[in-house]
Amino acid sequence: MRLRKIPIAGCPISFMDIGQGLKIGKRDYIQLFEDGLSRFLGSRYCFLTGSGKTSFFVILKTLRKLSNGTEVILPAYTDCGLVLVIQSLGLKPILCDISLETFNLSIGLLPQLISERTLCIVPVHMFGLACQVKPIIELAKDKGIFVVEDAAQALGTSLNGQMVGSIADLGFSSFNRGKNFPTYSGGCIVTNNPSLAKAVREEIEIIPELSISSKAILSFKLFLLSLAVRPLIYGLFYPAIALFKSNKPPRKYKASRYILFQAKVGLSMMGKLGEFSRKRYLHGSILYEGLKKIDGLELPKIILGSIPAYNRLPVIFKDEELKGRIQKRLLKFGIESSPMYPGPIHRIFNLGFRTTPDPFPKSTYLAQKLLSLPTHPLVDEETLRLIIKVFKKP
Repeated sequence: MRLRKIPIAGCPISFMDIGQGLKIGKRDYIQLFEDGLSRFLGSRYCFLTGSGKTSFFVILKTLRKLSNGTEVILPAYTDCGLVLVIQSLGLKPILCDISLETFNLSIGLLPQLISERTLCIVPVHMFGLACQVKPIIELAKDKGIFVVEDAAQALGTSLNGQMVGSIADLGFSSFNRGKNFPTYSGGCIVTNNPSLAKAVREEIEIIPELSISSKAILSFKLFLLSLAVRPLIYGLFYPAIALFKSNKPPRKYKASRYILFQAKVGLSMMGKLGEFSRKRYLHGSILYEGLKKIDGLELPKIILGSIPAYNRLPVIFKDEELKGRIQKRLLKFGIESSPMYPGPIHRIFNLGFRTTPDPFPKSTYLAQKLLSLPTHPLVDEETLRLIIKVFKKP
């Protein structure tokens, strides 16, 4: 095992960024960070929250007041924590299988899932890969159905010149530690609709502030994250860091507010967000080009007009045994890879679906065969070439 290790997810957070978090001043850093994100995303309104799931919670709570719909359509392969948010509001998740071409929601299946009970459709930009949003908007607009973009993994990805998350009625991103722009936790909601913006703000304002001790702990965790993702430190302390990793599905959820320390750090990093996104695209493209002609692998189709800020590059192995060998060999070279989620949503939560035949076979196939590769800004091109070499000679 090499001393230096490349984590599956990471983002450079400098000591200067952390120092800005300690800065004392009277400026409204929350508002300044929101304004910066609005400009970057090309969205009229932006609101910070304590997590991506809190953002989703606020959005659904807002939409419930505007519609009699009770069902939320989302991909069968995505973060299963979204189900907890949906159910916490008394709503029903309706699953849609994914496409093995794009690895995102299969748009052709939506018409048979939409009903008079549908509140919204949630296209997820998985892995930082853009999902075609415009056809979904066209499908929904005549039926009074909202479209909510989940760009939790895709901050920095663009589609036909627009940043994903800002195309539909509402969108949200995540600043969780494994995402494209981490402040340990946090999220944001964006919209161009003034009525929706007003309602969202009102919902955020009634979420209780964290206690002083909770804010201090969260600030310290962000400092530790800034250290832990550095390849040398990640390698040195890997056994300890690994104890905090978990593939267990979440069983509880609580809405939270964003804190001032995070906003100051995020604002300090804001000027580098474009460069981070460019590097993610470059690194993902190098891996994509190096792996696309290897037999036994399936790579996602990059939809026309999109520039993905890869959260990671997803690869499907037709042979699961080969997937295991590749993962082990990469780790010997100090490169972490990940199968992502432990399964599709219907295999994690009991939502009343039968087990045979599988109602969402493509989502199950993706979950079983997937290995994701690091594309973040802390990966160097030598490591990317090594990954490709390992795949060619496992």
